[in-house]
Amino acid sequence: MISRVRLASLAFVLLVSSVTASFAQQSDSTTSVHPNGFRPHFGAVGGQLGIADIVAGGDYANGAMPRLCFNGSFRYVASPHWGWQVNPYYSWVGYKTGVSSPIMDPAYPTEITKDHYLTQVMGANAQVMRFFHHGGWLWHIGAGPAVYRVLLEDNRTIIKDPTTFARHRATYMGATAEIGAEHFLKSLSTTSLEWTAGWHAAFAKDDTNFPNGFSDTPQVFELRFGGHYYFDLSAPKKSPSKPGLK
Repeated sequence: MISRVRLASLAFVLLVSSVTASFAQQSDSTTSVHPNGFRPHFGAVGGQLGIADIVAGGDYANGAMPRLCFNGSFRYVASPHWGWQVNPYYSWVGYKTGVSSPIMDPAYPTEITKDHYLTQVMGANAQVMRFFHHGGWLWHIGAGPAVYRVLLEDNRTIIKDPTTFARHRATYMGATAEIGAEHFLKSLSTTSLEWTAGWHAAFAKDDTNFPNGFSDTPQVFELRFGGHYYFDLSAPKKSPSKPGLK
């Protein structure tokens, strides 16, 4: 688990260093309008697919194996340097064969491993964004609060705590952060392709309902790829012409 945390941290440091270097080489203070679909008062819709792994979170992270994740977004550009976005989110991970489970699933009392376990993290988040312009690339860093629903399954059935019989299925507050870089297409200046590294944490610690295990804060690290379509939200609406008027 520690090695995965270090790897995820290293990836974030390298990406942040790249943004800093780009910003240092070419100041964006003179960039009022980017020569593509990115402009103040523009909105954007997009989606990304990627690979996610739980890199920290006690029992949630022990033996976790990467699986697919999905992230949607609605983005608003408030100025050349600042904006915000809201994102629906879904990820899930499986577990390595033979990894011991800290709890006994009452539905499958003979199973002692996580062979058929799945952890799902889904929900939505909101982020404040800082944009950096460099050449043909647009970088961003974003962070903000989130709400996540965490589900723990065994053989596609929600696991119950063997003492309290509470189901491992609940909604928690959380936090998220990401760093990404997008490049606008020459033929479609309002459309961009984007790489993103993201982090999510669901504050799922609950020793009252889950005293036997899986009471921790699962932290998901992911790499995603997708695209965005930008459009003008400030464009005035055309008023319908009245009949008989020229």
